[in-house]
Amino acid sequence: MKAAVEQVIAVEDIIRPLIPQSTVDILKVQRRFEYRQYEPEINVILEKFLVNNVDMLKHSLTGSKERNTAIALQRFLNCKFYPFCILMEKGGRVELVAQSYQTFRQWVDGLNYLVKNKKTIVRTKAKAF
Repeated sequence: MKAAVEQVIAVEDIIRPLIPQSTVDILKVQRRFEYRQYEPEINVILEKFLVNNVDMLKHSLTGSKERNTAIALQRFLNCKFYPFCILMEKGGRVELVAQSYQTFRQWVDGLNYLVKNKKTIVRTKAKAF
């Protein structure tokens, strides 16, 4: 069994989810290729994408200029972990890593819902106790 730190986060302390630029870049690459994977001219599309996004690919994935952008692109496409943070009211943040895109979306959507309805939730919670 893995050791884990348990922490309770009060809804009223959540400001919003924060998605780092590296995760945004990964999602952008994956989204662009998701809809084009069945097209017969994928090599042409891939080449155009590499030419147009070479700096983003080199810098975002490794933090340094990587020589082979095709390798960087492949890492983006194969990525299955999506880091993000929860910004807290008192300046702190909780860093999390989702192990799939679906889990990532559920967390971000859920956090956005909590933030959007924070006042209602806090009022309901106060009435219940």
